[in-house]
Amino acid sequence: MVSEARKRANRKYSAKTYKNLQVSVKISDYEAIDEYCKAKNISKANMIVNSVKYCMENGIEFEEKE
Repeated sequence: MVSEARKRANRKYSAKTYKNLQVSVKISDYEAIDEYCKAKNISKANMIVNSVKYCMENGIEFEEKE
């Protein structure tokens, strides 16, 4: 069991260390990402962050699609 003090400390740490990022994706894209992540045993957050970093580090650019 986690003490109330530990819960407060965890919330404080998370608040100063992390930001939430919410995206809306097509159902088919979500399902493809979800299946890939399950097959590789990684979180969707990890997959997305590492994919974005890879693109930035390798000069991969995208055009906005309407």
